[in-house]
Amino acid sequence: MDAQTSASLKRIKQLTDAEAHSLGITVQRILCFGSQARKDARQDGGWDLLVITDHAIERTVRLDLGRALAAQLARERLPSDILVMSADQFESRKQDVGHIAYYADKESAVLQFFREVHEL
Repeated sequence: MDAQTSASLKRIKQLTDAEAHSLGITVQRILCFGSQARKDARQDGGWDLLVITDHAIERTVRLDLGRALAAQLARERLPSDILVMSADQFESRKQDVGHIAYYADKESAVLQFFREVHEL
């Protein structure tokens, strides 16, 4: 992983944890999927993120977290699309080919990216 990608992922994690904490939400993990995870993103490409929480939270709170985090990341020149779901929701949907959790789960580079970020 190059230094810029590593720095971006570290910042994404920091901002996600801080924003979630401010809303009383515990983030279990963050998955990056799509072109960034496949390493075929354009230079101006955004980040596709799936934020997995430790427990189910209300839809409005999930949306608030996603919007607030997307705004913060945009200010840092890290445009992103963010989805938020609980660990139970993710586990129950990751085998559903018609659900985004399936694709986030299948992009194995994602898991390596965030393992490295957690170690930083």
